[in-house]
Amino acid sequence: LGAALGPVLAFTRRSWSPGQIRRVFVGASIPAVLAVLVLACFVRSPERRRRTPRSLLGDMTGLGGPVYRFLAVTAGFSLAASSMAFVLLRAGQVGFSAAQVPLVYVVYNVVYAALSWPLGRLSDRTGRRPILFAAYLWFAACYLLLAWQASRIAVLAAFAGLGVHSALLEGTQRSMLADYVPADQRATAYGRENLGGPAFGA
Repeated sequence: LGAALGPVLAFTRRSWSPGQIRRVFVGASIPAVLAVLVLACFVRSPERRRRTPRSLLGDMTGLGGPVYRFLAVTAGFSLAASSMAFVLLRAGQVGFSAAQVPLVYVVYNVVYAALSWPLGRLSDRTGRRPILFAAYLWFAACYLLLAWQASRIAVLAAFAGLGVHSALLEGTQRSMLADYVPADQRATAYGRENLGGPAFGA
């Protein structure tokens, strides 16, 4: 929800001070600093049991075949998943002004935030694979729409669709990876996943 409110605040700030982009960045730094302060002062890590140290090579070879097959899938998808910046450029091409583009991005974030929880619960009940299949197919459909139609309605529909895609993908993909590895290797597995390529919108 914070990612949805941020573009609204950026739009409001730009409306108050047209052309003052620097002020938007200064304003964006404030919640970032507050997040660091809250993390430093109020968040405590839980106690972790000590694990036997392993070499980096041991970490790279010790996750097992199913993990590496799954990582190959996520890396392949990352090759197709362009940065959200390109999708925002598409919004500018169809007639949205620079001040309106953040509001288009709000559509994506609101849909993503609204559906993440229920689709995460659905993933827990039905399993990860069907949700991931739906996420990849939905992504392809949204990009085909952006390539086929150059209109405001099509772009808004695509941004809403990409919000559905991210809600289907993000929690499910991370949960499926966690299902494959023991708890004391999950950070290593997530590091390998990000080595292969960040998810869409990251």
